[in-house]
Amino acid sequence: RISLKNVCADFGEGVKRIFKVAVMYGFAFAFFYLMVAYPWPTAVIDWFIRTNSYNLIFILFGLIAAILAIAVCADPLYSGYYFGQYLAAIYTINLGITAIIWRLGSGIGLLIAPTSFLLLTALTYADIPYKQWMKYIWKFALTFFIVAVIVLGIVIM
Repeated sequence: RISLKNVCADFGEGVKRIFKVAVMYGFAFAFFYLMVAYPWPTAVIDWFIRTNSYNLIFILFGLIAAILAIAVCADPLYSGYYFGQYLAAIYTINLGITAIIWRLGSGIGLLIAPTSFLLLTALTYADIPYKQWMKYIWKFALTFFIVAVIVLGIVIM
């Protein structure tokens, strides 16, 4: 019993509401395409975390690299697949710690990355501006980052 006029009006309202998210996600997928077509991100990740041993600097830069990888990659699961093979091949000495570092960094990245589809969609539908979200979440993300570095540092030592 819904008229075609109401359906079209509601559809238009939904498109207007999600348009910013769709544009941002479109740019993220364009960047994602460039990442897959030209495999330069592994060189960037390698520059961040290439060390001869597992130490506090490896943990720090490993978390930063994971956050950046999630931020520039529109699909977090593919990001793990894309970089996971590389990290498994390079850092086979202690693959468990590398995987934990990657997962923790990915979690922080998904909380703050403007390319996180679920985050942006939830913020859009809750009418929360991204800037307001960052004001709220940055303290938690920074605390989580520092605690992760300390705990992993203790585990490695």
